[in-house]
Amino acid sequence: MNYPFICHNAAVANGWWEEPKTKAMNYALVISELMEALEAVRKDRYTDREAYEKAQDFSLVKDTFEDELGDAMIRIFDWMGWNSYAWKKAPPVKFRGTLEEDLLEIIQRAIDATKSISEEYVANELLASIELFWQTYGKSKDRDFHIQKKLEFNATRGHKHGKKF
Repeated sequence: MNYPFICHNAAVANGWWEEPKTKAMNYALVISELMEALEAVRKDRYTDREAYEKAQDFSLVKDTFEDELGDAMIRIFDWMGWNSYAWKKAPPVKFRGTLEEDLLEIIQRAIDATKSISEEYVANELLASIELFWQTYGKSKDRDFHIQKKLEFNATRGHKHGKKF
């Protein structure tokens, strides 16, 4: 899938690019999604895909660990689409072994991305790192399912989802 194109077009349709975002704002928003994923862990909110398939109720997916990681990836894909960056295979950051330490490694890399001259590479590295983090700690492993469901939900939320930025 061409997620940079798909996610950027969805963001444009929802008004997110009426005023261009800075690199710092983009990565701050990525970090905010990662922190929401940590909050989902604190609340023991993971996607139960089987329950979702039976009920077809998005509330069983919304605000879960996997949903928030999907949001972080959507924000990176959107930024890549805005900049015409290609989605390429890249190595993830090196993890240290606990959820908290591994999350901090990803966040540190997102902070570093604001200063990087090789931003396309760093964006791909972040995506690979979030994917590995997801597969390591998530319960629902299907990234594409979560990104697609979140894009569908976001399309119903209106202009900038009622937010300033």
